[in-house]
Amino acid sequence: MFDFLSNGTTEAIINDKQAGIIAGADFQQALISAWLGKKPADKGLKQSLLAH
Repeated sequence: MFDFLSNGTTEAIINDKQAGIIAGADFQQALISAWLGKKPADKGLKQSLLAH
């Protein structure tokens, strides 16, 4: 799971434990773009995420 914090950091959580923190709102934007951007890694996933 990824938790996008308001201070611009991203917390990665695996099996309910913190796996790491990545600084920078630019990383948050890049991660979101991988799923929801103009050229998503998986178009079907993008459509599924936006369908709800």
